[in-house]
Amino acid sequence: PPVPCFEQQGAKEPEPWELLREMPLPNKIQEDNYELSDKGEDSEAEEPDRSHKHVPVWSKQYLSLLERQLDTDPDTIFGSRVPKVDLDVIFTDADYLRVHKDRPKRRRGSSGEWKQDRLSRAEISDYKRKMGQTR
Repeated sequence: PPVPCFEQQGAKEPEPWELLREMPLPNKIQEDNYELSDKGEDSEAEEPDRSHKHVPVWSKQYLSLLERQLDTDPDTIFGSRVPKVDLDVIFTDADYLRVHKDRPKRRRGSSGEWKQDRLSRAEISDYKRKMGQTR
C-alpha cells in the first residue's frame, strides 16, 4: 500500500536531502550503463558467457570512488531525523478488509516514550569523529 505523506509542521528550512533531490540530474551517459541479465528459469543451468558485455569505466575504479566518500556524513544526504511511523495510518482498516485479515492486536508494553534513550549530541558527534565523517 502507498505510504501516506508525513505531516509538515509549518514552514521550515529544507533538509539537505530535500535540496539534493531538487538538483537536476545530468543526461544519462549510455556508456556508464551496465545491462543486468535476468537469471533463467533454471537456476542450476550453466552461467551464460558474459565476457562480451560492456563494462563501464567507473566500475573498474569503484573502490577508489568509494574511498573518496568515506569522510561524508550520511546525515548530509539522508537527514538526521526519522519521521514518525504510525502503522495504523500506513496499514488502514480498509487494507485489512481487502485481504480478509483482522488487524493484529499489538501489545503496548511501554509508554512509547523513547526520549531518554536517544543518543546525545555529544555521542553523535563522537561517533562521526571516530568514523571520520567530516563532510
